[in-house]
Formats: sequence, C-alpha cells, structure tokens
Amino acid sequence: AQAIDLENLPPELQAQLQAIARQLQELGPQGLLVAQARDGAVAALRGEASREALSAQLQEIAAQIRANEPPDSEWGEVACFLDAVIALLADQPPPPVPARYAEDFAAVLQAKGI
Repeated sequence: AQAIDLENLPPELQAQLQAIARQLQELGPQGLLVAQARDGAVAALRGEASREALSAQLQEIAAQIRANEPPDSEWGEVACFLDAVIALLADQPPPPVPARYAEDFAAVLQAKGI
C-alpha cells in the first residue's frame, strides 16, 4: 500500500477525511465494533449477507469479550449488544440492549421490520 500525501489533496477532500477521522476517534473501539455489527446485521437481514456466518462471528467476538472483560465494563455492554443482534439473526427474542446502543439496535430492528 502506498501512503497518501494528504496535503496534496483538494481542500474539500481534506476536510471530509478530517471529519471521518474525528468521527472514528469519537466512536472509539467499542463504538466501531457496534457499528460494524449493526451494519453487518442490517445487510444480513436484507439478504445481502449470510445470517449464519455473521452470527457465528459475533458469537465468537462476544465470547472473547466475556473472557477478558467484566460484564459492567464498556466492553461488557458491547457483548450485550452483540447478544441482542445474535438473537434477532436467529429469530429469537433479544435480551435488553444497553441504552448507549439503543439507536444502533433500532436500526437493526428496522431492518428486521420490527
């Protein structure tokens, strides 16, 4: 991969890239994982990706989180969100979702038609 010299990009593109970088910093690693899970679930529920493959991947990630993080941590909340997404993908009733991820979960519910 070749490095891009940002200073040589047009100013409007530089501004867009800076805005994206700020958003990524604001989300943090937990928010990024939740966003990826949300987007993957929406795609799977629309038939654009495999529900089973995504569910297996999310189960593995949730298990890794639980093995390394306390349940009342930010990562523990991510695992709870993943559990709810996994349940929806399996057409099961989802467990409660932490309030900070309610909007993300609402997007998944909307894709499911709930």
